[in-house]
Amino acid sequence: MQRSTLRRNRRGGTAPPAGPPLDEAAAVESIRRLAMVGHGHVPQSRHQLNRALLAAIPTSTRFVLIGEASHGTQEFYEQRAELTQLLVSERGFTGVLVESDWPDAFRVNRYVRGLATRDGDGRQAGRSDDSALEALSDYKRFPRWMWHNRSVESFVEWLRNHNLKHVRPGADSATDPVAAARRCGFYGMDVYSLHGSAEAVLGYLRRADPQAAQVVEARYRCFDR
Repeated sequence: MQRSTLRRNRRGGTAPPAGPPLDEAAAVESIRRLAMVGHGHVPQSRHQLNRALLAAIPTSTRFVLIGEASHGTQEFYEQRAELTQLLVSERGFTGVLVESDWPDAFRVNRYVRGLATRDGDGRQAGRSDDSALEALSDYKRFPRWMWHNRSVESFVEWLRNHNLKHVRPGADSATDPVAAARRCGFYGMDVYSLHGSAEAVLGYLRRADPQAAQVVEARYRCFDR
């Protein structure tokens, strides 16, 4: 019996043996077979493709995972933005979750839902951002380009307009629970900013529950070891 040799990785650990070589023809055929291309024809435009994708998503669907492959180019960003717009405006989705730092995205969330910024957002409490570009300005480090770009800026502006003009127009999300629940939010769900996210949590708890803030701060210390 021949024993497989484990390869050393860059950190000095071990990695499993490489798998069999990729069968490119089989991979292409699998993609061709599984791809959504609409009702018997290949869509001729981005809008047609998004309409075909929307039609293929059951109306009972609660979560749509657009995926890692939608990063990287303007064309993919705009494709993703339009599909998301259709899901929000025609299917009633109320949350957009992105691969992004939570505090940076939450400032955008407050903007698209018509809420004022708060202490800890780097702005004067009670003052709203004036534009999507301003709401995105907390994206200052890698991968800044992923979210602080024109395609995302346009989507954020669209989402705010949709929320304020088409979901209980004139209502205040801060005081109207129905508006708060129905207006679509924008949330970060990644952990690039471990310490920034921890500070945002502590900033809130110091105002709302100082005793809990002390407990949480003590538990966060394990990350500094």
